[in-house]
Amino acid sequence: MRIATPLLLLISSFTFAQTTGNSEELNKKIKSKFPLSTATIKYQITGDASGSAALYFDRNGWRAVEHKELIMERYGIKSTENTIELTDGDYKYQINVNAGKGKKTTDKSWSGLLGYKSHKETITAIMTSKGGEPAGEQTLNDKTCTVWKFNSGSTQEIWEWNGIPLKIVKKLPGLTYEMIAEEIVEIESINEELLALPNSVIWID
Repeated sequence: MRIATPLLLLISSFTFAQTTGNSEELNKKIKSKFPLSTATIKYQITGDASGSAALYFDRNGWRAVEHKELIMERYGIKSTENTIELTDGDYKYQINVNAGKGKKTTDKSWSGLLGYKSHKETITAIMTSKGGEPAGEQTLNDKTCTVWKFNSGSTQEIWEWNGIPLKIVKKLPGLTYEMIAEEIVEIESINEELLALPNSVIWID
């Protein structure tokens, strides 16, 4: 796995704490968030940046973590960005591994909407609330994706398959890149260390 060597070596130097989210509770009482129960998705980053990412999820998508390594050069300066984004039900943890800093947020959009809307209606409501507009369908990895385009912010496009992003196009000052899913694999379980938070992170409001 391309992301394993540099990023997981950094992560292995941390001590970990378990999250206190509500994904297990939501998985029992609300319909599935994703069409797969437990899986890993590997992404390749191309364009004006390079790198890779991996998304691991279980509990029908209610618990998920993305590890991403981005290598970029802007205005003649090279830099590397290593991030972890963990979602545990309604709770999200975003960590900049290099800086050792993170941010905790709460988002009840999925759980609230799936309580009374269909899965498709929920995705539409979430995407439109973020400024997305549907722009047809495309096939990626034999999956039919709905393409959403955004007129503001760093995210330009999201190709989602039943709520799972398989392609993301981002535009930042000085560069544009794509993160594209190369492999989707269903698995039995996820290593709990991948779903734990580093104790050494400084949490910023």
